[in-house]
Amino acid sequence: MEIKKIRLSELEEFANSTQFQSFENKPITTFRVASQIKNPRAQPNDYVLYMGFVDDKLVAYRTLFGDHITKQGKTIRFGWCSGAWVHPGFRKEGFSTLLLNEAFDDWEGKLMFTNYAPEA
Repeated sequence: MEIKKIRLSELEEFANSTQFQSFENKPITTFRVASQIKNPRAQPNDYVLYMGFVDDKLVAYRTLFGDHITKQGKTIRFGWCSGAWVHPGFRKEGFSTLLLNEAFDDWEGKLMFTNYAPEA
């Protein structure tokens, strides 16, 4: 699987691209793009979209939302894992885990999850 990552600063242009428009399953909605762009806690270099491709076909994606908490006066940045999807024909092959591992590395292990199904 080939992984493509999109930073917040690249998101709007990507969402307007012909590649994005050609996807059968869109990895992010226009509403979520607007929300990401307006996120006051995000930074332009935050990775917010991870996509997995097999033979140039989008088969998996994971979205993150940049955020931070303050603990003992120190700001800790992290990514909220806000969405994940794997094409039914490619499930149980570890693609979601590969994208999660990539995000884990990029966010230096600082990820948060909420309301996920046990399988996820």
